[in-house]
Amino acid sequence: VVPVNPETVDEWTHPPYSGYFDGGASVETLIKSGFKPTRTLVLSFGFDEEISGHRVRDSSTFQGARKLARALFEIYGKDGVAFLVDEGGGFAKQNGITIATPGIAEKGSLDVRLEITAPGGHSSVPPKHTSIGMLAAFLVEYERNPYKVKLTRQDPLYSMLQCVAQHSKELNEDYRTIIKRAATSDKYLRLLEKNIIKNNLYASLVGTTQAIDIIEGGVKANALPERASAVVNHRISTMSSVGEIKTHDAELLSRLAKEFNLTYTAFGKELSVEGAPSAGKLTLSDAFGTALEPAPVTSTTPDAVPWYILSGTIKATYDSHRSLAGANEIIVGPGMPSGNTGEFFSYMHWTINCFAAQILVITGT
Repeated sequence: VVPVNPETVDEWTHPPYSGYFDGGASVETLIKSGFKPTRTLVLSFGFDEEISGHRVRDSSTFQGARKLARALFEIYGKDGVAFLVDEGGGFAKQNGITIATPGIAEKGSLDVRLEITAPGGHSSVPPKHTSIGMLAAFLVEYERNPYKVKLTRQDPLYSMLQCVAQHSKELNEDYRTIIKRAATSDKYLRLLEKNIIKNNLYASLVGTTQAIDIIEGGVKANALPERASAVVNHRISTMSSVGEIKTHDAELLSRLAKEFNLTYTAFGKELSVEGAPSAGKLTLSDAFGTALEPAPVTSTTPDAVPWYILSGTIKATYDSHRSLAGANEIIVGPGMPSGNTGEFFSYMHWTINCFAAQILVITGT
């Protein structure tokens, strides 16, 4: 959960994290209106989606997402439901069309902790590089080497752009040509990739991202820091894996580890000569033990019935709520959130068809 600045607490209508409920939830509105679904609808509400349902690891008394998923799995079994709809994409005006983009995949995540330990002492007699100085060099190495963005035809963003190119009347014609020809030409696929790299949001949806978010080190101005650490958050491309990210990061930092004469351990594997003299130690690890693989991409092919049920429902509900009669008042295309909740992985054994959507606004009137 994003923390609240203590200086702004008095600006809140209700105290943050107080659990105040305004009574406007869509499920309650449906029940009050007498809604009865044609098929069985299972509602599963957890409280730990911000930490990927990991609270269940700590104690059997917690009733988090993963424990709910296990209970439902016992009832319905593997692939026992048609599809899952989690929180996710909404709809917006884009290139002259209104498009809804329910998520059909989720990126993975890995928080990598870099920890450097080195001899302490008085700062009046410093070594050439302190642990903090070496850590800074490693972090610069990260930022000088971002993950390369490589677009494939299996990426959800590629599918969404194909949808926009087909339906938008305001899309730049040169861009439309690139998108459409990318369907059969690798040359145009690479041209489309170059266009995507220019858009930070699109690039982050396709590629693995990295962000240095936490840094620690030092206790006193005249004491050499014996330990310095940082945490780098990765959001893993749907075309990659946790293992690939660990290998990439371990290889990326190996040159500097040798340059600084550090013994080097990455994710439990010793990468330097054991017992050799060194100026300190570099350790890479899964910072919080919460590594998450990317979720499988849900099918949107012509024979993918769950996708067409969901997209048809979105279109019909959007139109009827606004008293619209046109066939294409809203276009539904594949999407994907830039972050993840881990809910896909909590429930994926329940069904192979997972969607992330937050499409409908119910006002209660």
